[in-house]
Amino acid sequence: MRRRDLPRLYDLAAAPNDERNRQDAAAIFGVPERQLKRARDSVRGPHQARPQRPSKPASQWLLHLIPDDERLAWIEPGLGPEDWRLAEQLPRFGITPADLQIRVDGTKLGARLRGGESVGSVAARLAEYRQRERA
Repeated sequence: MRRRDLPRLYDLAAAPNDERNRQDAAAIFGVPERQLKRARDSVRGPHQARPQRPSKPASQWLLHLIPDDERLAWIEPGLGPEDWRLAEQLPRFGITPADLQIRVDGTKLGARLRGGESVGSVAARLAEYRQRERA
């Protein structure tokens, strides 16, 4: 069989019940005509947009240029997997991952952040703590 004798896909789609196309398809696939099934009508083409999937927290960290080792350094002492915003802000206030384990007024700084206390407030508490330690 020569190439020009083979049915084209658009020929099959344009006339799915055309007897000649069904015979050709049966010959190509080596099955009786009665075993042929119609193509699905709802096949998504490459031109259609894919549905948006929620992004993984780790990819948000990378999206904001926070590498995996730094992400793990922040998560280990108490930040959650979705706290990349805090990890961006804390170094600006001079707070390191190790500082999150410091207990000030009976509560660890990491727990204060997870509880909703602002970064500025936690930074002020840390500064007071460090002053007391030096004295």
